[in-house]
Amino acid sequence: MADSPLEALAAFAESLGASASEAELERALPIVTRTLKNALRTEPLPDLGEIEPAIGLRFDVGDLRGGAED
Repeated sequence: MADSPLEALAAFAESLGASASEAELERALPIVTRTLKNALRTEPLPDLGEIEPAIGLRFDVGDLRGGAED
């Protein structure tokens, strides 16, 4: 079991994997959105700049906060 909402979200994303169909991803979106909102309420994102999650996607933490930096 995950210790935090962000860990639960990462585990969920890994369980979907790269082979997830479009329909599976659309069904997962509300779960991911709700989990991320809950995580941000309880655990502010650390200021790490650019990070690379286990699922191999790259994003800027600023994008998640709504303040993307170029």
